Amino acid sequence: MPGLKLASRYALNVFAQRNFGALRALKYHDEIFLIIQLIVERHFLHVYDATFSEHLYGLERTSRQKTQSRLTPKQRRISLLLMILIPYLKNKLDSLYTKWSTSPPTPTTRTGTYQKIIKNIYTKIWPYCSATYEGANFFYILWYLLKDAPYSSPLLHAQKLVLSRVSAETAILRRREVLVERLRTLYTLRTGSSSTIMRVIGSFVAGLFSAGYILSDYSTHLLLLGAFSFKFLEWWYSSENYLNKNAVAVRIPPPPKAPKQGSNPGSIELPLDVEQCPLCRNPRVNPTLLSVSGYVFCYSCIHEHVSKYHTCPRTSLPVTLDHLRRIFEQS
Repeated sequence: MPGLKLASRYALNVFAQRNFGALRALKYHDEIFLIIQLIVERHFLHVYDATFSEHLYGLERTSRQKTQSRLTPKQRRISLLLMILIPYLKNKLDSLYTKWSTSPPTPTTRTGTYQKIIKNIYTKIWPYCSATYEGANFFYILWYLLKDAPYSSPLLHAQKLVLSRVSAETAILRRREVLVERLRTLYTLRTGSSSTIMRVIGSFVAGLFSAGYILSDYSTHLLLLGAFSFKFLEWWYSSENYLNKNAVAVRIPPPPKAPKQGSNPGSIELPLDVEQCPLCRNPRVNPTLLSVSGYVFCYSCIHEHVSKYHTCPRTSLPVTLDHLRRIFEQS
């Protein structure tokens, strides 16, 4: 669920950039996701005795004492509240810590002094509380992986619940129980009243229930498809993939043609030997680049030419002495 929460926030943030009406939904994203998670997790706990992620891996929650085959309604309610509210409250406390630790100092009034004291105490204590919470979860997971503990999290330990693999027989039995309960509910809705109007309303409600049952049956596949689609779109619109697509689509332009010889009195032809200065026709001494055109000359030659003509000897482009750049070549 944390990954789906980040994905939904990212998708809503992208949508809000194009539709400003979604900014309000983005502001209350945590509360909206809390309600959605509450509905989804309640369904999976009621039907499968497991959370969405636990059911995805074929696990279920059972009592450590093994006094009953399934969880009691009280155990389901406690599991639902703990797994929903504790991460929500921790996320809010983390956001509050970030806000207070980066906010400007409080004004020096009596109320401001109390607020400053509370902020200082909270910003000093909360990192240790958060580290303790995360460390406890990590310790339980590590302890569970080493097969030295029956509990995989502190919350399960507090409820005396353990995770176990769902057998094929149990899965078939659970499926039959769910189907029988659904058929009984739909039959009651359609035939529960002798009034024609109430039967029509009941049939309509039964149709809504049927659609909800279908949606719940394929909710796991839909969530997986949504997560895959999100990652695919994230890769598709990523900067690296965008650059790769553009690199394939854009054709490499042909090399530019050699510039034409200028018509000024100082215009020259290039020597065949690239080591020679185009002005004196001798090996270059103190090579100097003319930054406007990119040609290299002897420093004394190009300095004298630019001082006299104020143009490039090859292209006749206007230049000044500030365009001269000394080059240090290795022999």
